[in-house]
Amino acid sequence: MNNAQKKTKADRLKKQALAAAGSCEFLGASFYAAQALKLYSEAGNKTGVTQLKKLVIEYNKKAEANFQTLEFSIPIDEKTRDELQNIIDGLTQADNLLDNLERLSKSRVIVPRFATAQKNAKEIVPITAQLVTHMGIGNDGHLTSFDNFENDWLRDNYGFQMDLSMKLLNSVFSELITKGQLNQENIMNVVVRRQIFHSEYLLKLEAALERRFAGDYFSAIHILTPLVEKSFVSLSNLLELDTFTYNSKTVSTRNSNMSPDMLKSNEYQDMWGDDFCIMLNFFLLEPNAYRFRHKVAHGEIIMSECNFTSFNILLFFVIKMIMMIKIEPKIKS
Repeated sequence: MNNAQKKTKADRLKKQALAAAGSCEFLGASFYAAQALKLYSEAGNKTGVTQLKKLVIEYNKKAEANFQTLEFSIPIDEKTRDELQNIIDGLTQADNLLDNLERLSKSRVIVPRFATAQKNAKEIVPITAQLVTHMGIGNDGHLTSFDNFENDWLRDNYGFQMDLSMKLLNSVFSELITKGQLNQENIMNVVVRRQIFHSEYLLKLEAALERRFAGDYFSAIHILTPLVEKSFVSLSNLLELDTFTYNSKTVSTRNSNMSPDMLKSNEYQDMWGDDFCIMLNFFLLEPNAYRFRHKVAHGEIIMSECNFTSFNILLFFVIKMIMMIKIEPKIKS
């Protein structure tokens, strides 16, 4: 199609979007609007692009609001339920918190396997993938990808594993709380005895735990999220990994931050494990996933996201990193 034909088709799709929205069919409206946006962009029609961007965001948000009134569930058979319970029992069977946290940090079940997501995404493809154009929508309602089903479906498959990991963590931590093991004092005792962090870090962690066990997840998560990044960068420094090169596209001498480039690099994945690095990136940084660090840093986090589940995954990150590090005194020559 030439530009004139693309604009004509875009105009038609825009009318379809407006008609669908007029009938409160916002999922269809967002689809037509996104298609029109793509064609206006290809035709170089700036007015159309501006108008359709607004409509795409509006319709996506309204479609999401409609979905929030629905309830979805997948029944779990008895065998699967028993297997999950065996996992939980195995991670909480010790009579002290330290041993249970060590088991948890070493568990391959909690950390999603990217290779499994790749395999599933390749072998299990819904029929709709062959029939329709696919859109990726960010948490703010913006269009993040268009007709990029392969990557979107891979991300979704990884997300399925991530959801299961978070549910397992909730069950494990709930069991440890019930046993009287997982509390502020015991967690701090475990961390302090690792002899890794200085007092300033320990005071911040204690503040996060104090707010969490007071039921103030909002404050706890705002304290704990940057501590996850601090833990990773500080411990990477101890392991003599290069934390400066990955601060930006060029070598930097300022304090480095956790970044996708860092977590995707061979040297970091070799040291920390590729799956753990991918898990950190998916929850904290990935634009089309949770973006938790960005949301907290820029004040975009919503109250409902500051909850038991979010705190648990952040605490797991810290615990796993601490348990992976072994401190030994240097022998003086």
